[in-house]
Amino acid sequence: MGCNANILENCFLKLKLEHSRFNSVALGEAIVTEHPSAGGLNWTIVCFPRGCKSSNGEYVSLAIGSQDKSRKAAMKVVFHVFVMGRDGTPSPSHAKGSIQVIITYKPDGTEPVMRFLDKFMKRSELESDYLIDGCITFLCVITILPDDRSISVPASDLGNHLDNLLDCTDGSDVSFLVGGETFRAHRAVLAARSPVFKAQLLGSMAVAKMDRITLHDIQPATFRALLRFIYTDALPADNVLDSCSSTIELLQHLLAAADMYHLDRLKLLCAQKLSDRVSVANVATMLGCAETHNCPELKGRCIEFFMVERNFKKVVLTEGYLRLMQRVDPLAVNNAFTEETDVPLTPRSVASKQAITITLKTATGTDTRALNTSILSCSGGELTAKVSPYRGTEEPFAHGLEKVTEKRRACQAAIMLDSCFTTFKLDYAGTKNLAVGAVICSDEISAGGHLWRLRCFPHGYSTDDHGAYLAFFLQLVSDSKNVKAIFDVALMGRDGLPSPMHTKRLMKEYSKASESWGFRCFMKRSILEQSSYLTDGYALLMFGVIVLPDNPRHNPVTVPPSDIRNHLGHLLDCTDGSDVSFSIAGETFHAHRSVLAARSPVFKAQLLGSMADANMSCITLHDIQPTTFKTLLRFIYTDTLPGDHEFGTSSSATIELLQNLLEAADMYHLERLKLVCAHKLWEHVSTDTVAAMLNFAELHNCPELKNACIDFFLVEENLKKAVLTEGYMRLMQSSPSIIDEIRERIGN
Repeated sequence: MGCNANILENCFLKLKLEHSRFNSVALGEAIVTEHPSAGGLNWTIVCFPRGCKSSNGEYVSLAIGSQDKSRKAAMKVVFHVFVMGRDGTPSPSHAKGSIQVIITYKPDGTEPVMRFLDKFMKRSELESDYLIDGCITFLCVITILPDDRSISVPASDLGNHLDNLLDCTDGSDVSFLVGGETFRAHRAVLAARSPVFKAQLLGSMAVAKMDRITLHDIQPATFRALLRFIYTDALPADNVLDSCSSTIELLQHLLAAADMYHLDRLKLLCAQKLSDRVSVANVATMLGCAETHNCPELKGRCIEFFMVERNFKKVVLTEGYLRLMQRVDPLAVNNAFTEETDVPLTPRSVASKQAITITLKTATGTDTRALNTSILSCSGGELTAKVSPYRGTEEPFAHGLEKVTEKRRACQAAIMLDSCFTTFKLDYAGTKNLAVGAVICSDEISAGGHLWRLRCFPHGYSTDDHGAYLAFFLQLVSDSKNVKAIFDVALMGRDGLPSPMHTKRLMKEYSKASESWGFRCFMKRSILEQSSYLTDGYALLMFGVIVLPDNPRHNPVTVPPSDIRNHLGHLLDCTDGSDVSFSIAGETFHAHRSVLAARSPVFKAQLLGSMADANMSCITLHDIQPTTFKTLLRFIYTDTLPGDHEFGTSSSATIELLQNLLEAADMYHLERLKLVCAHKLWEHVSTDTVAAMLNFAELHNCPELKNACIDFFLVEENLKKAVLTEGYMRLMQSSPSIIDEIRERIGN
C-alpha cells in the first residue's frame, strides 16, 4: 500500500545578522530582508531586535509579510523560525512557528498585513547563548498551505519534458563528438541556456553550419553531465555523483566547463558541492581550480579551511600544496611576508605565517593588504537588509516598507537552503485491518540533494506498542552518509492548518542509506478516531524535511533559483534560431520545433512526425485566438502564466481567456496548463457562475474543475441561490446527466 505526497511550495533561508548592527537598532526599528519567493509571491522577513512595540522591548520580534499585489485572495502560510546554537545546529528549545498565520488582504487587494512572532526570544538570552563569531543566525521557513477549496496543481514538469527530449533525441539538429562518444542535442535549447553555445550555433562562426562538432578539451562524462544540466537545470543526485570513480574530479571538470560556456548557475552548484567536500587532501587542488576558473565562492571556502591551524599543519605536507607553491613568485612572497596585513592568521610560528601568506597570495593574485576584504567578502549571495521604523501590528506592511527604501544598512547574509514540505493523505479507514508493523510509504521526495521517503505505521511500529499508536518515520533513500536533517510532522485540522497540539519535530543525523528516524508514539489511534481530524475516513498530515549543511559553521555557497524558465522565455522573445512560425488572424508567432515537441505530444506529432505540417515553415491555425495562442506559447516555454493583472481588467474577460486557454490545453494535451487554468477558474466560481463553469468543465474533460463545482452545489446555501440563475436553467437543458449526478451526490 502506498500514498502520494503532495509537495507544498516553500522556501528556507539562513539569515545571518551581525551583532554590532543587531544591537544598534532602536525600539520599533526593523532589519528587513527581501525577497525570498514561495507560492508565487515575494515575501519579506522582518526582525525587530528590540521588539516591535514598547510592551515587548526586551524581546526579539520576527515577522513575515508580502507587498506583492499580484494575489488578492487570502493565503494560508506557516512561518517557522529556528535560532542556531553554538554547535552550528538549530536549537530545539528555540524553534517557534506561527503555524496558524493567514496572510489577509484588504478588499482592494493593495495592503497586505504583516504577521508577528511578537516574543520570539529574550534578547539577553539570545546574546548570551547564541552569539557566534559576532553574529546571530536564524533559520526561517515559509510554507504555503493548500486552500481547502483549491484545485491542486502539480509541480513544474518543464525539466522532465526537456530531460525526455534529450534522452529520445527527437528533432535533434546538432551532434557533438567527444572522446569517441556522440551526443545529440538541439540548437535552440543550447542557445537559450548558454551565450557561448548561442554564438557558436546560431551566429556567424563556422560551426553554426556544421551538423557534427568535435570537442577536444572536455571528457565524455563531463559533457554528459553538462548537457543534462542544460536541459534540466539540475545536477545528478549526490548518490549518483558519489558513485563516480572520482566525484571531486568530475565536479572540478564540470566547473571548468561551466566557466567556459558561461553557465553561471552550474558553476555555483559545482562550487557548492565541492565546498562540502573540502578536505586536507584536496583543498590545495580545489584552490587552484577556483583561481584558474574565477570562482570566488569556492576560493573563499578553501581559504577559510586553510585558516584553521590544525588543517593548515596537515595541508602543507600534501602533494597538492607543493604543486600550489610552485606557482608562486618567490620575490612576491617575500614582499607579501614583510607587509603588514589585517588578516588574523591562526598559525603562530613564523614558518606557518610565511607559508600561509604564500597560499593566500597564490589564491588572490593580489597584495595581502587587500586580503581582508577579498577573503571575508566570500560569503555567498546576500539579500539587502535595511532599518525601518515600524509601530505596532495594525499598520499595513506596505507602509512600513515605503519608509525604509532610503535608509539602507550593511548587507546581512541571507542564504537559501534546501527543504521540502509535503501533505500526506492517509486513508485511515482503509487501514483498519492492517497488522501491527504494517507500513504505508509515500512517493520519494527530494531535499538537500538526497531522496527521502515518509513511512507511516497506522497500527504502530512494533508489538511493544500494542497497536495503540500511529507512528511516522522519515527514511533516507539515497546512498548517502552523515546527512543531518530536521523532520517535522503535523496533523492538519479541518481548517487546513496544522494542529499546535499534534505537531512534533526532531533533528537527527542519518549515518547511512535506509536509516529511519521518527515518532513511535505520534498519536493514540483512539484520540484520532474521536477527534474532528478525520474527514470521510481520511487524515491529512504535513511533513517537513529540512536538510542542514554538512559544516554549519562556514557559509555555504549560495545558488540562485533555477533560471531555465527565464532562459527559455528570452528565447521565445528574441526568436533566435526559430524554425517554425504560426499565422493566426493576421498575426505571426515564431517558435522552435524542439521546445514545442518536448512539451506537447500533439505538437510533437505535427512538427516531428509524418504529418504534412512537419515540412511546413509556416502553419496557419484557425480555431484559436491570437491572445490565447500567445499565452499558450508563453506557458510552453516558461511553465507559467502571466500575472493576474495581465489577464484583463474585468472578471468576465479573465474567465473568457482562461476558458479559451483550458480548451487549447486540452487540444494540445498540456495537462499541467489545464490544471493551472482550472485552478484559476475555480477562484472565479460563485453562485452566479458555477453552473456555466460546471457545463464548461464537462465539455472540455476537466474532472478537477467539474468535481469542485459539484462540491460547491452540495453546500445548501450555495444550492438555493445557484438554482435560480439562468446558467442553471441552461445546464438542466444541455446536460441533464450532470443534474442527475448532483442529485445523487446530494442524496449520498
